[in-house]
Amino acid sequence: MRKSTQVAFYEAVSDMIEQGPFPKGWRTKRLSGKLKKLMSLRLDQGHRIEYTADYNILTMVIIKAGPREGFYNK
Repeated sequence: MRKSTQVAFYEAVSDMIEQGPFPKGWRTKRLSGKLKKLMSLRLDQGHRIEYTADYNILTMVIIKAGPREGFYNK
């Protein structure tokens, strides 16, 4: 990943730790279909973080982070 994407990743994770699974200022969405238990956060035009959150115990698990192209097909 580019340095700017790495910085965005660390900022996004920091914001999720402070604010929860849908931090302000980030584009987030719940996924659908086979991935309906997961959420996605947009780092930049070409990179995403895929994650899940357990609200009962306030735990978030980052599944993967990477380029948008083919991201949801793997």
